[in-house]
Amino acid sequence: MTDLELLRKHIEQYIQITDAEFEQFIVNFHHRKIKKKDFLLREGDTCKYEAFVTKGHLS
Repeated sequence: MTDLELLRKHIEQYIQITDAEFEQFIVNFHHRKIKKKDFLLREGDTCKYEAFVTKGHLS
């Protein structure tokens, strides 16, 4: 299953979304890989984004 399919499946647990709506929604998403021991956000930084983890975990 692709990352976008995982995202859509997650969204559809809460709401129904058409293909057209999903296409509009994903325009704002950018795939980003974070290496082991790297940070998504550091202390003192302003959070400007939302994250959706498709593999692994954050701690």
